[in-house]
Amino acid sequence: MNLSKQHTGLYDVASFLTFAGLALLVSLYVCLLQPDIYAYILPVFAAFLLTSIRSFTLHHKIFCREETDVAQAAFFYKGCMIMYFAFSLYLLNISFIFFTVYSHGGYLVVWSCTPLSLLCFFMCLQAEKALTNVSLNKTSINTDAI
Repeated sequence: MNLSKQHTGLYDVASFLTFAGLALLVSLYVCLLQPDIYAYILPVFAAFLLTSIRSFTLHHKIFCREETDVAQAAFFYKGCMIMYFAFSLYLLNISFIFFTVYSHGGYLVVWSCTPLSLLCFFMCLQAEKALTNVSLNKTSINTDAI
């Protein structure tokens, strides 16, 4: 089976999260050059991040409703958990770095990255919770007769 057809949910979430990361890098570069323009690019980053979260919740609902393979669901949740945790640490580090220049325009970066970092961390926790539920609820039952 083609790998891209098998794990489309993870690729959807990862692609939107990648676009969000690229939009954040562009916005931080623009923030260093012209802090006033950062406020206009920030909604693009937030839109990609929220689209990634929406894609995660849609695929999470699909995994909950349908009978899916445990390995496929575990692959999806582990991948999402790692990506959201890494992105949460990335945003938190950016907040700490820009906190040092708080009085020189860094307040906009701190007050935008910190809540989004917490949101990514909560999504990481939700993926971890779903991973434990999948591994506990969908264990194989041995029906062999004695």
